[in-house]
Amino acid sequence: MTAEPEAALRAQARDWGRSRLASPAWAELEHRLTLLLIDPPTVEWVAADPSAFALWLIVESSEARSLPLELREPLLRDGVLLEHDDEAALTVFTVDRIEAVLAGIGRRALEMRWSIRHAEPVHDVLRRIETLSAAAERLPEDAPERIVRPLYLQAHSSLRALGSIDAAQPGGGAIAAGEAAGALSRLACVLEEGNHPPAQWLLPAAAETELGRRMASWLNDSARYSDEDAARRAINGCEAAWNAVQAAVQPLYGTSAWYLSPDVWALRPPR
Repeated sequence: MTAEPEAALRAQARDWGRSRLASPAWAELEHRLTLLLIDPPTVEWVAADPSAFALWLIVESSEARSLPLELREPLLRDGVLLEHDDEAALTVFTVDRIEAVLAGIGRRALEMRWSIRHAEPVHDVLRRIETLSAAAERLPEDAPERIVRPLYLQAHSSLRALGSIDAAQPGGGAIAAGEAAGALSRLACVLEEGNHPPAQWLLPAAAETELGRRMASWLNDSARYSDEDAARRAINGCEAAWNAVQAAVQPLYGTSAWYLSPDVWALRPPR
């Protein structure tokens, strides 16, 4: 997408979000609200869809009590409320809920961390984005290994499954190819940034990383698995892809049992 259409999309998204802030339900709290443009993110490589955008609206739980019943109940019960129409999607969070998600290290937490770090503040009188961005960058001391390990194990199992497909009949490997590409892309982003984007931005984000650049051809082939030639190349390239993963992870966790013996580790009973 050229800069001009993308700028027009962002302007449209900001106007849509501000119109929500000006609605009777939110107008009295406007000075206490934070509105973020999440999708498309603020990254140079973005190729935004001009028909869709997403925003997050953040409000204190104490202030949500003054909202109309249809807004107040779900926010006080769940900490989140979804609104959407043909133009956009708006997710309303309480501060408590967004902080609780950011405290985790699961897939949704990592996606939220990435989204906040690449969000555009549309309305943020309280400069809440600074606090949220700092929280998004912080991880518990043991979190990096706990994040990398399952992605490494998933990459290993899915690449091995894909590599076992007969290259002459590659049709059965689409699921394995998708799982492998997802695991490798998330791993590439995590190794570089400590988090990863939602699925729609995963491949272009991974392409900007060191591991992603090393595996660019394989990732492109796995994403085009419906093409028979691309499928064959993806299958035949599994060993090289796994070698690239090992080389990227080895300096950090090369002595770990899960790195040295992923098959054995994967069969360990849950603790």
